[in-house]
Amino acid sequence: MEIADSEKRKGEKTKIMKKLLLILLYLPMIGFGQDGKSFFYTALESKFQTMIIESTPPSIIDGATSINGSIVLSDTLVTIIVGKNNANKQEIKTYIYDITEAYNTTKVSFKLKEKLTDIRTRLTYINTEINGENSSVFATESIDEFSNQVTKVSYILKQ
Repeated sequence: MEIADSEKRKGEKTKIMKKLLLILLYLPMIGFGQDGKSFFYTALESKFQTMIIESTPPSIIDGATSINGSIVLSDTLVTIIVGKNNANKQEIKTYIYDITEAYNTTKVSFKLKEKLTDIRTRLTYINTEINGENSSVFATESIDEFSNQVTKVSYILKQ
């Protein structure tokens, strides 16, 4: 009888140890799985003169605009400054979730650290090198889930 009780307790301890092992094994992946990737050694600051806005359904603000500004990109923050002074400055807290490199093109995809209510936003930096010349674009895409309006803004960056 004592042997049966001892075997039963041993089986229960084994089950508890297996569960504890699984928790310890998967906890780091759950707890630390949201870490962003790193791409920018130092912040990248680029000037732009052209901003292209495209909306679905179409809007009166659609089209290309010649306007001066700058964009500062880092692993955790995107700053967009439109105009000559810092009056129209937008800082967006982000993290990098994907880096793709293929055929002389690098694409860095960002996600927002804070989710906006009813709006999904994608931020993308693309750099292409053709015949030794670099060409870069920074694009934002916002989708209003309530009205289904999509707004894309592309900034043609100067090198």
